[in-house]
Amino acid sequence: MKHFAAIVHRTSKWDHSKSPEQQPGFGDHVAYMGGLEKNGIIALAGLMLPSNDVLFVFNAESEDEVRAHFSSDPWQRSGVVTVERIEELALRIANLEDAATKHG
Repeated sequence: MKHFAAIVHRTSKWDHSKSPEQQPGFGDHVAYMGGLEKNGIIALAGLMLPSNDVLFVFNAESEDEVRAHFSSDPWQRSGVVTVERIEELALRIANLEDAATKHG
């Protein structure tokens, strides 16, 4: 299994006067991404400050696999967010299983 970093950007359809929970389709987005996390596909995710872009670390075999997962995300489909960049990671030190519990 390989690891991929994906940076997701909020588009002009994102209402910056509202919280993520108040954005259209939030419940569907959370349910979908939560399923990817539960199935071990998303290893880490979080805001990149101060940009408010989101960094995801995926467990996947290819960039195409990562893109396929994003293509089913309700926020991607509606255009609220967009994938800016996906790159394979060559991790030298990583404990992805414990990262979320230690810092989450």
